[in-house]
Amino acid sequence: FILKERMRITILTFKLLSISLTVIEANAFAFPASLQHHSHSLLQLNSDTGSLLRQSTTRTRISAAVQSTSGKGDTTSADNEKIFDIPSLEDGITCGGRDMITHVKLLDRSLTKLSAGCGIYERMNIPRSKSITDEDIYQSICRNERYILISHGTEESPIYNFGNIACLKAFARSWENQVSMPSSESVVCRSQDEASRIELMQSVTDYGIFDGKLNGYRVRDDGKFIKLTEGVVWNCYEYGDDEEKTYIGQAAFFDTHVCPIVESTDEESDNMTN
Repeated sequence: FILKERMRITILTFKLLSISLTVIEANAFAFPASLQHHSHSLLQLNSDTGSLLRQSTTRTRISAAVQSTSGKGDTTSADNEKIFDIPSLEDGITCGGRDMITHVKLLDRSLTKLSAGCGIYERMNIPRSKSITDEDIYQSICRNERYILISHGTEESPIYNFGNIACLKAFARSWENQVSMPSSESVVCRSQDEASRIELMQSVTDYGIFDGKLNGYRVRDDGKFIKLTEGVVWNCYEYGDDEEKTYIGQAAFFDTHVCPIVESTDEESDNMTN
């Protein structure tokens, strides 16, 4: 009888502990709901626990990618170039159901219309030309190593569907990981981000675009962070012959020269690594 009673008490204790942990976890990750359907911003905060749980697993993921590429634990520059690379046009990959170049053109057209003619070309200092080829776009935009271009689709929990080389390197992420990841998983839940998030969300809701100063962090796949200081986030559309537009997701643009990589999100102890 005593043994059975002890077992009952032990089981009850574990149940109470489990309930307590569940309540703590729910409170720790609770955040306000998004404003509208297209406010699933690349910069939004949400209650997805993956955004923090990811921090404990990303180093393992990127380390495994390096080892599978190089066949050993030592990382070389060539290894990194191979990991943080994008498919070639000949690979025929799709982004949101479109080929890569068509997708990039839609991102550019949407941004150009929303920002008085200042599209991706202008922001990357690339001359516009009627004679520009798909290969030119691929080399100058998709393979750009300074300016981050990233987009996600229209899923309930939006999934990234594109990231150029600057994006992959900035987030220390392979193409395969990039295009299979919900955008929420790169978010850092911080109360300090809230004012910036509200301003951004309201701007995207009202005008279809946010273009200005930021104050937030995003998680890299090596466990470090990108500190966002300024950037552009905009709604993207597919346009019909009569200019009728269909919402296809959102894109964001950042300059790595002003968005440094840091070791932590502590404002007082940021250790800049680039």
